[in-house]
Amino acid sequence: MQIKKAMMSGLIAAMVITPAFNPVFAQGADTADTATTTTTTETVKNGLQADGTYYENGVQKKGLVTIDGHNYYFDETTGVMVKSAWVGDSYFNLKGIRLEDGDHSVKGKDHYFFVNGVKVVNTWEGNAYYGDQGVRYENGVKTIKGETYYFKDGAKAVNTWYKDQFYGPEGTIVKSAYAAKGDINVYLDEDGHLATGMFAVNNAYAYFTKGVKSTATKWFTYNKKNYYLVSGNAATSFRKIGKYYYNFASNGVLKTGFATIKGKRYYFKTTGKAGVKGRALTGLFKVKGAYYYGSKNGVLVTNKTLKLNGKKYTFNKTGKCTKVAAIRKLTGMDAKAQKYTSPTKYLILVNKSSHTVAIYKGSQDNWKKVRSFLCTVGKPSTPTTSGVFHIGQTKGKYVKARYFDSYPSRCWYPTRIHDGYMFHSVLYKIASKPGALNNGTLGANLSHGCIRLAINNAKYIHDVIPAGTTTVIY
Repeated sequence: MQIKKAMMSGLIAAMVITPAFNPVFAQGADTADTATTTTTTETVKNGLQADGTYYENGVQKKGLVTIDGHNYYFDETTGVMVKSAWVGDSYFNLKGIRLEDGDHSVKGKDHYFFVNGVKVVNTWEGNAYYGDQGVRYENGVKTIKGETYYFKDGAKAVNTWYKDQFYGPEGTIVKSAYAAKGDINVYLDEDGHLATGMFAVNNAYAYFTKGVKSTATKWFTYNKKNYYLVSGNAATSFRKIGKYYYNFASNGVLKTGFATIKGKRYYFKTTGKAGVKGRALTGLFKVKGAYYYGSKNGVLVTNKTLKLNGKKYTFNKTGKCTKVAAIRKLTGMDAKAQKYTSPTKYLILVNKSSHTVAIYKGSQDNWKKVRSFLCTVGKPSTPTTSGVFHIGQTKGKYVKARYFDSYPSRCWYPTRIHDGYMFHSVLYKIASKPGALNNGTLGANLSHGCIRLAINNAKYIHDVIPAGTTTVIY
């Protein structure tokens, strides 16, 4: 067929179709002696149609289409132009035009769009912030990536007070720093609020009330702790206040109890009101049942014997009185025990020469013997190690057990001292309970390094002595 185009007004063009010559009509009288001519008109669509669809040269367009410099979106199924709606992260307005390159209002909320029409999310644009839905934060306090901001009229506020917090030049809350408020400087705490309490500022501890630093010089109690303020700053270190000496920590807290300061021992009172509590005690006084003596400046008398009130008091290197008048003098293991400390209320001494184990109860300089018994220690080729140990100090190994076997013998009630060295019974024949002995020798150097005991003494250590107890072997 031949197709002739005819121009029509608007966006629609007419098509005129004329049939070509058909040889059927030239075969004689039996056929039609003339050909019939038929004219049919079709339309080719171009441009935007009344139903919201769009064509180019008769082809319907769908998806994103650029028309006269604007971007439109036609539904992928129906081909109808999208208006006042989101398509992915792009928005098409009432006229169907995609919003691009800048801040635009969508249904009363501000969004920011890139040049390609994609909305900005979780991003700053100048002093404005667009959240995870792309909506601009307008007013109020918001936390972004761990920092808190105050927004007003769509922008972060800078150098601005809001409630009792100050938002600095970057818009974030100023913390642990001074800020100007009116004609005074106030201090803000670690959360950015007006500080109330004790705070470390400019290498000194000071007391603040609603951000304002105290200027007082006085005793002061805060959070059940005592301070001495000097023009609002907390006193630190050792110092004399009035007639008495006191000791303060680096954070200004009053310290009590024993202390060694520049090589000298003191005791600071642990009870009483502010100003009484914390004084360095002088004269003869008792702490936990032991006597001490403080000189006029509070320094404890050490390594010296004094005559006081008709009695002799002997003070050791810590200032503790170890003898009053005719205090019984300790000798041997009992005297040796007094110098040791233990993390438990028990102490064990082992004298390898005398094959003696002594158990003490109490504390340093006040150990009292509760048991003493004979033992067998290591032979010369496998000696028992000397030193200061703590029961069960070897990690990864059991501390106590009911028994262990060292063929052909069974050792009952083992308690580990360290590594492979233990207290345990003398050697029994292997059986379900103690019975016949293989070797019951005590008072000798015979073992492989462990300390053998009569079974009742091994059981006593096993049952009574806690892990961690100091054990001195010499």
